[in-house]
Amino acid sequence: LESISRSHSDLQNLMAATDVGTLFLDPTLRIKLFTPRLMEIFNVTSTDEGRPITDFTNQLDYDDLADHARTVLRDLVPVEREVRSRNGRWYLVRMRPYRTMEDRIDGVVVIFIDISGRLQAEEALRRSEERLRQEVRLVELSRAPIFVWDFDDGITQWNRGSQELYGYSQDEMLGRQKEQVLQTAVPGSSFEALRQSLLENGSWSGEVQ
Repeated sequence: LESISRSHSDLQNLMAATDVGTLFLDPTLRIKLFTPRLMEIFNVTSTDEGRPITDFTNQLDYDDLADHARTVLRDLVPVEREVRSRNGRWYLVRMRPYRTMEDRIDGVVVIFIDISGRLQAEEALRRSEERLRQEVRLVELSRAPIFVWDFDDGITQWNRGSQELYGYSQDEMLGRQKEQVLQTAVPGSSFEALRQSLLENGSWSGEVQ
């Protein structure tokens, strides 16, 4: 009895400490156990254990939850979905069979992982990449001579304005050192001093010949 009590206490503390919404259902989809975070998604309380999960409303746009749980019970194959909640958050929903120590299927475990931050970061990155592609395209089409070079790897971008001014095509310039092809000189200074200013200050302004 002492061992069982200690195991029960460990389980209760684990459930309370976890930061993920987890739901344990029996083979008839009645609630066996759930973590506190689940109450942010489903309108359940601690007194609702033993009631069918289909009796409760939730914040998810996920009408197939019960059907997918039954599919997991039938096929014993995990199900994973990204689901939006009605308050604008996103959850990764994972379902898998609940196996006992005797390897008997005794229900379904459903985990709800809040992935809103990850999706927002991915969307921000996608928008940033799209803006960058647009800016690169504008640079490429500009008649103003604009080029980008890497100190070690040579020129990485050579637009139409540079082709018209210097007479070299993009294929001829990419990967080549600018000062070698254009014989760039910095009056009263040197290219090495220009480079050092860029490294130290992040910018340089002056005349080149």
